[in-house]
Amino acid sequence: LSAAPPRPPCLPLRGSVRLQAELKFPMRIKAMRYAFQSPLIAFTILLGTATSGEARPPGVPSQHCSEISRPRPGTLCYVVHDDLGGKATAGGSPAGGNFIIQPQAGNYVVDSTAIEVTSQAGNGTHSKQVLSIGASVNSINGYQSKLQELDRVINELEGRVAGACGGALCEAKNRLTYLKERRAEYATFYQTAVSAGRDAPKTQYTWSASSRKCGWANLDTCGSWFNFRVYEVRRYVGDPIAEYTALIVPAINQTRSAIAQSSSERNDTPINQAVIRAPRWGGLCLDIANPEGKGPRNGAPVLAIQCHGGGNQIFQVSNDGTIRAPRWGGLCLDIANPEGKG
Repeated sequence: LSAAPPRPPCLPLRGSVRLQAELKFPMRIKAMRYAFQSPLIAFTILLGTATSGEARPPGVPSQHCSEISRPRPGTLCYVVHDDLGGKATAGGSPAGGNFIIQPQAGNYVVDSTAIEVTSQAGNGTHSKQVLSIGASVNSINGYQSKLQELDRVINELEGRVAGACGGALCEAKNRLTYLKERRAEYATFYQTAVSAGRDAPKTQYTWSASSRKCGWANLDTCGSWFNFRVYEVRRYVGDPIAEYTALIVPAINQTRSAIAQSSSERNDTPINQAVIRAPRWGGLCLDIANPEGKGPRNGAPVLAIQCHGGGNQIFQVSNDGTIRAPRWGGLCLDIANPEGKG
């Protein structure tokens, strides 16, 4: 066995001529060069991971708003405003500017904002200021209008499912209960729009940079810069009509269908429709009082007044023996007995 050849000394990097003159062990030199370069490669990969944009500031949700095809009211997402800021060149004039984020964008309102500094040098800096709080959310009035419309429909349907549960009537009552649950869910959309609009900030980011003294003994002049991006967190408040169509309309149709099936089962074919007079009270007609204009509702009082033939004076006697108000959601005439005295 012979001793291993001595390890060559580290080669100084003096240019290609020197390397070629001392290149006696090419395999080892190649390995040394790879070892020398690999930390740089590792650093490049690490740097690329750190600045890839996958990491977001704390409080920013995981989904970009463009990635959500069918957001639900209350959903949070984000958008990015990139390539903001600027530079003041060496010996040049100071630079700066403002970037304002409005509190509302379509069916979204701003929930919060966060800044991420992408590059900064010298005296480049920034500040953040909330200019105002609150947004006039257009969808609020739309939700209010649809809730009022829905309440009128529910009052009408309640009058048509009055009576003891049995057969198809039970299913109609269940469908009406389901409709009321959807109404409660729709009301949360309205509350989301109200609270989100009330708290939405209008935010301004201001940046600035100026030329500066630098180098040994501050004898040189250098530029400064400040570059950044802003993450805008948005909350979806919804489209009142679209949400009503998707959530409420199917429930209304299902309830009406169940009520129609119940009416068919009970054979509620009217015998006649007419006013009901009180001959010993001067021929006055029974009239369903509606002083506040609320429309059909349980418990509406019935009075005896002058006949006029309006919808609230028309009644019908049905085959099941009930006297109904066909133009008031089919509500039945009932003798009030709140104290149960008979």
